[in-house]
Amino acid sequence: MRRAGFNVIYFGVESVSKNVLNYYNKHIHPEKAQEAIRNAKKAGMLVVTSFIFGAPVETKDDIESTIKFIKEARPHGVQVNILDCLIGTPIWDGLVADGIAGPDDWRTNHRIYDYPIASFTRGELERYVNDAYAAYVDGWKSMRGIGELFKVVLMNGTARRAVIPIALNPNTRKLISEKLRTFQS
Repeated sequence: MRRAGFNVIYFGVESVSKNVLNYYNKHIHPEKAQEAIRNAKKAGMLVVTSFIFGAPVETKDDIESTIKFIKEARPHGVQVNILDCLIGTPIWDGLVADGIAGPDDWRTNHRIYDYPIASFTRGELERYVNDAYAAYVDGWKSMRGIGELFKVVLMNGTARRAVIPIALNPNTRKLISEKLRTFQS
């Protein structure tokens, strides 16, 4: 793909829990996702991944394992979402079939925490999302992470267009300088 001109790839990993992946009817394995991320990065592609928290079958351990995966896989970009129950999806159809969602709920209710099948409260899910983003940032706080980021910026034009303006922002430079000082201590 890289040789054909692609330089960004987006992986919908969603979770590293087999139980959660089965619930989403995703036929992927966390080990394969890790391998795909590693190979795409090796090829010089900018790697973005997405994850979803809040499946009714999801446990605290499932979410914590996914957060650990985010930190260790170190994708270049990450999107962490709370499960939306959207009309026309199997999840929505199940809510309607079970009498949990009404015919007009799609106008106002979308998030899993709006329904009694949710395993976590809104506050808990929002905390997990914040924890995931913090783990994502922590994954890059090493010389290896910084070197890898430098490599993708050198190899990938899209990465340069995304990263350089952010790096030139005075507020970003100040934050990076502060972080590097604490990193060196």
